[in-house]
Amino acid sequence: KVTVSVLYCVAFRSGPPSLMSEAPQAKSEASPAATAAAAEGKGSPGPSEGVKGRLDGVCIHCGVNMGNFLGTMTPDGPIHNECIPAFKRLQIERCVHCDCVLREARTVIGGKKLHPECVADFKAKKPFEPPRKEGTLMKFAVGRSFFSGKNWKERYFVLSKQTGLAYFENKQAYTSGKPPKNAVMLTPQVRMITKPTRLIHKDATNPSTEIIIVFFEGGEERRLLIACKNWQEHDEWVRTLETYVKNVDDPRDIRDT
Repeated sequence: KVTVSVLYCVAFRSGPPSLMSEAPQAKSEASPAATAAAAEGKGSPGPSEGVKGRLDGVCIHCGVNMGNFLGTMTPDGPIHNECIPAFKRLQIERCVHCDCVLREARTVIGGKKLHPECVADFKAKKPFEPPRKEGTLMKFAVGRSFFSGKNWKERYFVLSKQTGLAYFENKQAYTSGKPPKNAVMLTPQVRMITKPTRLIHKDATNPSTEIIIVFFEGGEERRLLIACKNWQEHDEWVRTLETYVKNVDDPRDIRDT
């Protein structure tokens, strides 16, 4: 009896169970600082910014109705919480002339941001023409024969507006007018992965020197893995490819890195 009395007293002092379970939950709202920052357009939407919860409207990233999914309100409209990482990655400043990603060195003319090397052509109203590039690279190949394995092969690559990304047996084959062994037409659907790892391609070995071009052939997605001699050559090819391929390091390609 004594034990029962003590337990009852402890339970009573902790509060009646019915009242504790029905305690109202505080409504989650954005802080004044976060609301002010959102109103001024500072930063990208994140887990700690803007009004959160179930919102009306269409997601500014995926274009799907918000529905019953949790979202965050931004200065531009609602966004699904799960879309925020991809949305942030795509908010990249681009040169108004060449439409390539802006680097630290930039020039602003009338509120428009440009690469310094694009200023002259922009002022002259000269249309941008993507540069041509060619050189010897290593290409990872998957043998078509049952007995041939996966291997790296040296190929001569030509990148131009006319050829897309084409590769030949060697430079002599190209200069003699022979047709390319294959070519990737750089359509808007093509994507580029600038620093692939083994999580992206199991045969990738060095993110500093390798590049993947994701393209479609016969309705199927394919990945062309190429390797440069060093990181300097890698960066040169990436910079030139960026003038052709606008979808670079898409979240769907690097989500596992």
